[in-house]
Amino acid sequence: MDKLELKKSYYTLFDQLLKNNTYESFVDFAFFMRMHRNLSVFNSCLIYAQRPGAVLTATESEWKTRYHRSVKPDATPIVVMRTFGPVMFVYEALDTYSDDENEDINKFIDMHVLCDAQSVGSLDDVDLGLVKRDLSEHGIYYSEGLFGGKNGGSIRREDKPATWKIIKRKRIKQKDDTYKYEDVTETIRSRYFLTVNSSYEAHNKIMVVLHELGHLFCSHVKVDEENKLIKIRDRKGLRLTEAQEECEAETACQLFCKKYDIPHDADKYKNQYAKNGTLPYISMRAVVDAVDKMTAILPKLTNKLKKGWEKY
Repeated sequence: MDKLELKKSYYTLFDQLLKNNTYESFVDFAFFMRMHRNLSVFNSCLIYAQRPGAVLTATESEWKTRYHRSVKPDATPIVVMRTFGPVMFVYEALDTYSDDENEDINKFIDMHVLCDAQSVGSLDDVDLGLVKRDLSEHGIYYSEGLFGGKNGGSIRREDKPATWKIIKRKRIKQKDDTYKYEDVTETIRSRYFLTVNSSYEAHNKIMVVLHELGHLFCSHVKVDEENKLIKIRDRKGLRLTEAQEECEAETACQLFCKKYDIPHDADKYKNQYAKNGTLPYISMRAVVDAVDKMTAILPKLTNKLKKGWEKY
């Protein structure tokens, strides 16, 4: 089975495993993903599908060098995707042992959970500035407008593109085969326009950005074929209701916030689309893809948030 076939198989499993966004299964997965936030959301799903109770996972070499623990000879590996490769194996804490016979594995696991429970708090204007730069470098035109209190913003594809210039720090190879960093000016051309309510505070503006990126990467926005900076998954042929689109976008925003410990109450927003207490069907495959793509185009923000993570 090649990588594409494997991903398709697991995507089907994700939809079944998470029971199409029931509240209990979503909360379970969100907490599980938070324990594995150094991984992509897709790989968190893979681990969740194979070992739902796992708290801390790492490769055999990581267990040895970082945690000074060894993998048990009879341990069953957990399969995850490798970047630019097929698969790799990770092991959970209970698959390992320490040379220190007095070490309590349960205390080791509890320490990981406690160190992982810190929230970054509300985001500020500095974080918003990083988000704006990330969006600009990835071909999304950010602007603000004055709307009513319940209208946070929107994302759309316009027929007429916007063009702007950015300066990027790039590693350039020299004639003597050495490398040095230089500032390079690039021209960005895009039809993706994201508008945010200017009356909102910085934290809420970022929440709107995440929600609208959820719409974009869940394929609710018409694709700009000329934009090579952003890849949108093809979901042609699907006719989603407004409630489905809004719940997919907000679930993507919610998972992103869970991953990076950002405070955000998404349930109140999603519950307005529930009928008789039941939320509409959404594709967890689309949501998982969207969160990983959101992470990829917001590196300045996510790198700053990662620096605040406690080491365990």
